[in-house]
Amino acid sequence: MAGIHRGFSNPKKKTKVEESPKREEGDLHVAQPPRRRPKDGWDGNEPGITGYEEECSALERDGACVIRGLLVKEAKIAAEEAEWARSTGKGVVVGDVEGNQGVDAGKGHGRFLQMAQLAATGQRRTLVEIVRGSRESCSQPHGIAGIAALALQTSKVAFSADDFFIKEPMAMERTPWHRDLTAPYVKPKQVVGRHVNIWMALDKIHHSCSLRTIMGSHKWAAGSLGNVDQELYISSILGNHWKRDYLTLATELGIQETAEAETFAVTFALEQVELAETDRARFERAMGVQSWDLQPGDCVILHRQCIHGSRGNESQTFRRAYATRWSTERQAPRRPRYEGRSI
Repeated sequence: MAGIHRGFSNPKKKTKVEESPKREEGDLHVAQPPRRRPKDGWDGNEPGITGYEEECSALERDGACVIRGLLVKEAKIAAEEAEWARSTGKGVVVGDVEGNQGVDAGKGHGRFLQMAQLAATGQRRTLVEIVRGSRESCSQPHGIAGIAALALQTSKVAFSADDFFIKEPMAMERTPWHRDLTAPYVKPKQVVGRHVNIWMALDKIHHSCSLRTIMGSHKWAAGSLGNVDQELYISSILGNHWKRDYLTLATELGIQETAEAETFAVTFALEQVELAETDRARFERAMGVQSWDLQPGDCVILHRQCIHGSRGNESQTFRRAYATRWSTERQAPRRPRYEGRSI
């Protein structure tokens, strides 16, 4: 029968070849990975991390939770990378506290250093491995990505940014109260999906200089505090017109977006109240502040809108953390700017 080729395609007829879907850079499939082993060493045949219902409930309720002991090996590797970055001068000094010459200078207070985007830009392959996961480098098959997938309750997560935060011994610089409304290396108007930040301890950290969060602040309405009692407490120290005054200050500082200006007013008010309050415990009770004693490998998971910060490091040991940012959808990147100014 002319024109029919059994077992062969018709040479005159172009057959449509089905292409496999392209994997976006930064997208990590955790529970349902591609069949082939990815180049980054991710196996993907193991299921994602399960359990931790209590911690996931706390994240939803309070805006933050702690998952302990899952990333001990990753923390050890990240600590070595942090020390390499610090000793080679890769960090940006946050703030400008007089006398902060660093522990290596042998005098003055320690510095607060930030090293940004060492994994997200592919500069440090070892960090990429513990972020994305590999059998050789990780305690968990999926590395930090597995924690992100657990927190976001999804089988696919996108990694957008990473930072080392290093407070040397006696680094007195505070991290003011703030929200991570937008990732610093993502175009602000293109932030999509659900987001979490994972703050992994690299040292034994006392709660006095650990990450601090305000419980439930991720659910606060724009430009407001949690409840009437908290509003009254703030007003009793700053006066009844604090919000108007700080919104005006935000405009003077060039903050144009309404949401950013309202967030600035609230977080700046919290900062001023805590600095003015003589009874530290009273502030923490009134505002619902929580913090944790952490061991290397413990991870604090933060909702994107949870208000958080930390005090200076008044101890004689380092306080190092590795923070990564995750979402359910890939973000549009922008070129980072490193200005070395206070947060």
